[in-house]
Amino acid sequence: MFNPKKDRIWWGAVALLGLIYLANCFTPLRLSNDTIRYFRLMEQLEGTWPGPPAGYEEFLPYGYVYFLLALSKAGLLRALVICGCQLAYLAGSLYYACRLFGTAVSAARLIFFCLLSWVSIKYTVLPLAEMQFLFFSMCTLYWCRRYLASGRSRYGWWMLVFCGLAVLTRTAGIALVLSLGLAIGHHYRQALRQWVGRHRLLVGFSLLVLALVPVLGYLYYFSFRIYLQDLGGSFSRDTGRFLWTNFTGHLIDFGELFVNIPLSKSGPLLPAGWAKPLYMLVGAAFLALVLFRICSRRVALPMLVRIYLVVYLLMIFNWPYFDTRFWFPVLPLLVGLLLLPGVPLPGVARRWLAPAYGTLAVLSGIFVLGYYSWLSFDRDALARRQDAGIWQKEYEWYFSGRPADKRTGMDQDVLYILEKYQ
Repeated sequence: MFNPKKDRIWWGAVALLGLIYLANCFTPLRLSNDTIRYFRLMEQLEGTWPGPPAGYEEFLPYGYVYFLLALSKAGLLRALVICGCQLAYLAGSLYYACRLFGTAVSAARLIFFCLLSWVSIKYTVLPLAEMQFLFFSMCTLYWCRRYLASGRSRYGWWMLVFCGLAVLTRTAGIALVLSLGLAIGHHYRQALRQWVGRHRLLVGFSLLVLALVPVLGYLYYFSFRIYLQDLGGSFSRDTGRFLWTNFTGHLIDFGELFVNIPLSKSGPLLPAGWAKPLYMLVGAAFLALVLFRICSRRVALPMLVRIYLVVYLLMIFNWPYFDTRFWFPVLPLLVGLLLLPGVPLPGVARRWLAPAYGTLAVLSGIFVLGYYSWLSFDRDALARRQDAGIWQKEYEWYFSGRPADKRTGMDQDVLYILEKYQ
């Protein structure tokens, strides 16, 4: 299907991007609010946190906390090792994504466009759970497809193990649980229909029991309590406004994925007032394209992937928070979906629009990759720009090598983490 010579060029580009990613692993420790929360929770498990314990507000799932704890116990909890592990997570995720699509999509092209996405480089160098969740979710989908294709129980066990790890890592793992149930039910629909007809009483009793059991148990009690309070409060106060705000807000962060430059970095490139409408327009256009290709029978997308994408889209468009990171777990699937052969584009779009967009996406990806690489090797720039400069004073103090006294007015938690885990 693909020209071997052209694919060699794509693989060469992938190798070059891989080297740049590897070089970025030598970045200083990148911080964000959630990174600090993860480190605090990890230290509390170890019993070494010097400050007051985290309370009710810390509702993060513990999967990534356990990852940090394992590195800490091994004496390897440093920025270089964290980034190296997350790069390995990314490589494994892309491997399993390519296996999901098989020979229908060029693996080199899928990997190339994923590596050029700004969210990929960001969540390789930033210690957050996104990369770990991406890996576990891709593994879950791959082993589920193997299980449905062969019926072998060992594949089913691998599917359940990775699904459990994904749920432990991110609350969004509930989308995987629902998708697996729907995909398995669809695959065995005829046998299931016959079985339900013979065991109606048992099915009714089982549904009643399931309705009385908490969905994810005590482990996620605080998490769901916080999320549902925010969701329920906004929804009940003004339902129409909530739905419209959610939809348009997520169109913008969906558009960020395809413009391939964060909205916050678009100021020098776009006139004032143009950025949000443009990102919303791009998000709406690509959402329409993605939904069209999901629903098209002429696009050879596995039913499991169709179901997961639909469930995930529905979940995020109803999520009361906004961030492009929420789309990262389906990035390889979206890239693969758009690369799949199937319904051809109209002539003008095929000749002009698609090549123009591809060129702009590649150029913006190169720009963002250069930007993150600059921050990795320029400490002054990192201090000013990491997380919009929130931690500038703490970074500058740490990089200066000055003693620990006379640092009033700085976040002591941030300084403690930088000094201990740099």
